[in-house]
Amino acid sequence: MPGLLSLNYDIFSTISCMLDQRSRLHLALTCSLAKGAIIPNILFKHVELTHDFDQIFQFYRAIMNPYSSAAVAVRSFTCRAKAGDRSHVIGDILSLLGHVMEKTVNLHTIDAVLGFHSTGPQLFRKICALPKLRNVTLRKLYTGQLQYISTLAQLRTLRVSFQNGQAPMGGCVRSLISIMLGSQQTPEVPELSPMILLQLEHLFTASPSEDQPPAWPSLRIFDAFLSSPSVGSPSLGSDISSVFPSVRHFLSPLRVDDWLSSPPSRAFLSRLTSVEGWQWESVRAIVEAGAPLQRVAVTLTRWTPGTDLGFLPCGLECFSMALKEEDVPAFVCHLSEITLSRMKVFHLQIESTPRDPHQVQSLATLAGIDWITDLDYLSVEWMTEDYIPYQRGEADHCFLDDFVTAAPSIRQIRTCVFGHAKHWRRLASSGDTSKREKGAGLVELSAMQSSEEDKYHRVDR
Repeated sequence: MPGLLSLNYDIFSTISCMLDQRSRLHLALTCSLAKGAIIPNILFKHVELTHDFDQIFQFYRAIMNPYSSAAVAVRSFTCRAKAGDRSHVIGDILSLLGHVMEKTVNLHTIDAVLGFHSTGPQLFRKICALPKLRNVTLRKLYTGQLQYISTLAQLRTLRVSFQNGQAPMGGCVRSLISIMLGSQQTPEVPELSPMILLQLEHLFTASPSEDQPPAWPSLRIFDAFLSSPSVGSPSLGSDISSVFPSVRHFLSPLRVDDWLSSPPSRAFLSRLTSVEGWQWESVRAIVEAGAPLQRVAVTLTRWTPGTDLGFLPCGLECFSMALKEEDVPAFVCHLSEITLSRMKVFHLQIESTPRDPHQVQSLATLAGIDWITDLDYLSVEWMTEDYIPYQRGEADHCFLDDFVTAAPSIRQIRTCVFGHAKHWRRLASSGDTSKREKGAGLVELSAMQSSEEDKYHRVDR
């Protein structure tokens, strides 16, 4: 029997490589013979468990099946279970989770809620012992539990959140310092959580050498979205450029005034090539500091007609922004006055309500802007929390069809209308390039393909 299961697993794994997730699910549901051992191997590469305790127990049983190699197939694991009215089973779940961690030797990403009184040091030790674990997100911890986390040899991303009202201090801060100092020589550390950034001053003062602060030479992304104003300011008494010499993507804080007032911090900002900002003023200040920005995103502050985008560098290649639907005509008019000849990727979020006048026709005039027609990728997303009639979604998708025809040079065009995406990719031209027949040379992507393309074209890629 084990030999048959192994053979079936090889066959079905080969088949699954040619299927999307929906097709794999159909395969799983129609193959009862494979239910015990084959299906977990195919479907459990990326596991996401929510609040369904029965689903959690089923997953654990599949992983612990002695005839299944599903455990070694798991690469990422997300578990957001909450105690709720079933707190009596949390102890059993945590015990099973410990056994699962022993078997999932290829796990590289974990995102789990572990803030329970019954979560003991043994579970944390098993997590830290995973040989390939790189991305760690631990949610709603009690501050005392952080001391159970030892050095993570391959750490790339660490995000930790604590129970409401608890702040890292004392022994918790020392634990954070130990974890971060132990990650200095890892191949890549792309991201630090805002909570850890708040402890930077402690990291600097904990340096083994008073003259040589610790450094993270491989860090690429610096997340200061929620950091305190002192991060990177002169009060640190350190050259942040030497601490993070390879950072090029910056998630800026609400204000960058303190950064600009410090020569070391200004030097840090001046070498950035990618920025996500809270406000337009912050991005403008970074540009004026001399940063050769190629990728910019400002989506938390809506663009208004009073915001001049003329400060954007001519070398900008990827741009993501947001505005209200009522400002669409003014925005299109403003874009026609600036030149971004190297732009290849443009993400646009439109905030609308049923009360707003519909601006599909105004938006369609984007196709008449020279640098817009040279894009590789255009994404337009309508966002709202209010109810929108179905007919309106149909109108927005008609805009996509018309825009595809009006802008024949854009390689990919994607719209997402209140969660429903439609995505076209233009095939390589094999004839008359002036041909503008509707649908000519186009292929519509599946939902999965659209999602992957959108992730690939993000500013922080």
